[in-house]
Amino acid sequence: MTYDKEQRLEIGRRVYINEISARDAMYTYDLSITTVKNYAKEYMESINVPTESSTVEDLNKLTKEQLIDEVIKARVDVERAKKGYAVKGGGQEKEYINLLEANTK
Repeated sequence: MTYDKEQRLEIGRRVYINEISARDAMYTYDLSITTVKNYAKEYMESINVPTESSTVEDLNKLTKEQLIDEVIKARVDVERAKKGYAVKGGGQEKEYINLLEANTK
């Protein structure tokens, strides 16, 4: 199915804010996983959030608030990884993923 720019940005926004996972978006919107990731990247670029291929010049374009948000997200992910878990999704659909092989209580 073909989506216009506004629809692509909405799908990308939902994935970016973890309203739905990329896998769920893939099935919901009948898209490939690559296309879903491209939509999320397109959304991120539209709000000036650095992507994986960002350069120092891209980071310089961020506002102070956007840069602070990205640093906080990165620190939270690092701390979660240290404790052995990651979070997928958000709100009531939040899912905790165990990163360690050991059993947990």
